[in-house]
Amino acid sequence: MARSIPTIVICAIGISTLSACGGGGGGGGGGSGFSATDGRTGPPREATYETLASTAPGRSPFGGTAIRLQDNDDSAEIVRNSGRIDRDTGQVVLRDDLYTFNDPDGGDSDGAFRDRNGAVFDTSDDRITSQDYEYVTIYAGEYRVGTQDYTLLGSAGIVTRTGTMPTVGRAQYKGDALVTLGRSNGSVVGLLDGDSTIDADFAAGSVDVTLDSFDQSLDGNTGQSVSAPLDRITISDMAISGNGYSGGRIAALNNGRAVNLVGGITSESAEGTFYGYDDSILAPDETAGQVIQAGRSGALIGVWIAD
Repeated sequence: MARSIPTIVICAIGISTLSACGGGGGGGGGGSGFSATDGRTGPPREATYETLASTAPGRSPFGGTAIRLQDNDDSAEIVRNSGRIDRDTGQVVLRDDLYTFNDPDGGDSDGAFRDRNGAVFDTSDDRITSQDYEYVTIYAGEYRVGTQDYTLLGSAGIVTRTGTMPTVGRAQYKGDALVTLGRSNGSVVGLLDGDSTIDADFAAGSVDVTLDSFDQSLDGNTGQSVSAPLDRITISDMAISGNGYSGGRIAALNNGRAVNLVGGITSESAEGTFYGYDDSILAPDETAGQVIQAGRSGALIGVWIAD
């Protein structure tokens, strides 16, 4: 069967373990990417968060967002998910509005998790990131509901508790970005090894995202270097709610000028989540999210993860 444009876009990333792409069924952490403005006010909100690599007994809340694609269809959407990590047993639970993924005893040595229904949660492909992250990871996934298969590209981790989210000050997160563009004629362009800059204004409750400075531009079908029709995506004035942020104005740009690469836009959305906590600056330690812009002649997908 023919694959949809969004599914082709995700498969172009090269995550071949997913059956939708023709395949089979964090530790460390650099703090140099984070900076915050001075002059914060209010009482300290110190919080203890176990990292993804922690082996300390207990459980941690686990969640995030993902681009979910309905295979053999042109529909794509960003969904929120939530669950837990049980460090005593290795169990990972992650649920969205359609499916609950449950690996009872943890993943393999490469970071691939599978449940008893054949669903996959795969964190093994590290080509999206250039540094280690303590609280969040990028993953590809797939599951089936009834006779319908779904493919996912998302971020999940130890979410920041809403009670420790700051309400004053600003912070800037810097990290990695990936953008892919698929068109109805079958062409796919992947922009790899990019930078992400996320500016959070906690007092105003807003977030701005910039994805740019891509080192590689590849043809998703041949793997050859090509000239990309865009070099930046911006998402302005996303609204913070709890430990997440969403909405905003999405723009694709090339040499500073706005470009429409997907034809008449039929849907677009952007969502992100804050992860962990840094006691020294009284704010979340990391963040990650996704953007999708779909139109009559193509789909544009972006992913960011930052510290």
